[in-house]
Amino acid sequence: MFVNLSKKFEERMINIWRDKGKVWVSNLPALIQYFSNKWQLQDLKPFDNLTYSFVATAYSSLYKSPAVLKMMVSNEELLNEQNALQHYQGNGCVELLDSEIDKGAILIEAVLPGAPLSTMFPVNDDRATNTAIETMKKLHRIPILEKDVAHFPSINNWLSLLEQFNDPRIPSDSLKRAKEYSKSLLSTQSDLYLLHGDLHHQNILLNNNHEWIVIDPKGIVGEFAFEVGAFLRNPFINLLEQTNAHEIINNRLHLFANGLQMNYERLLDWGYVQSVLTACWAIEDNLNNLSDFLTMIKLFEKIKTF
Repeated sequence: MFVNLSKKFEERMINIWRDKGKVWVSNLPALIQYFSNKWQLQDLKPFDNLTYSFVATAYSSLYKSPAVLKMMVSNEELLNEQNALQHYQGNGCVELLDSEIDKGAILIEAVLPGAPLSTMFPVNDDRATNTAIETMKKLHRIPILEKDVAHFPSINNWLSLLEQFNDPRIPSDSLKRAKEYSKSLLSTQSDLYLLHGDLHHQNILLNNNHEWIVIDPKGIVGEFAFEVGAFLRNPFINLLEQTNAHEIINNRLHLFANGLQMNYERLLDWGYVQSVLTACWAIEDNLNNLSDFLTMIKLFEKIKTF
């Protein structure tokens, strides 16, 4: 089966993963063929604008269902996603059909028609935020059991980057505040949940039953309040284009605080920490739009009014 991969996607994989990415890209056509045979995939169509993984829609004759094939360079990240999908068991989240982590692929059910929550932005942002609130409640009904915590990474792992990060492109005051807030928030966490970790508009899709279904969980352990951060910053570029972007974020904060019965300041502090963290990631991944991430930090600082 021939699948045409864009040069931009190949270059991104190699840029981020270096030699490992180069090997993965060269092996990808054969792996796609392997999984097409294994799961009897027909009419394989890669997503537009592939970013950090190869993702394609298909029909699986084996499972007699529309499906999505997802392949990643990092088996560790894919294993986290597989385990998260198994943990959620389809409760507000897409279902896992099959996986072969050693070869770097999972097969999940397709969400059709799959319109993302971003279609409501900016006209119906309150409605979109309230939809996200109800989705989060469904996904996080109960804290994660203590025996399951060790099977997943912790938000502490992500936030440790702030302690060791040193790059003049991140304002020193912003990085210092993010470190301080991170330490304080981590030391005062409430009940721990298995978080999605990247729960924004594009990862909440509408199905044929008019239900909103979550896709692409990262699978990371932390307090519920941490989950709100990704939604606050998205849809990223479209949000930054709004002249009242900080007001939109602030309004969302109030909606989340009321809808989830959480402390407004804590949600804001987590949002700020994550805005700095994502800027650090952008530098690590050599992204060419660092200025957008720095603008996002400024928006949170405008709300915070230090």
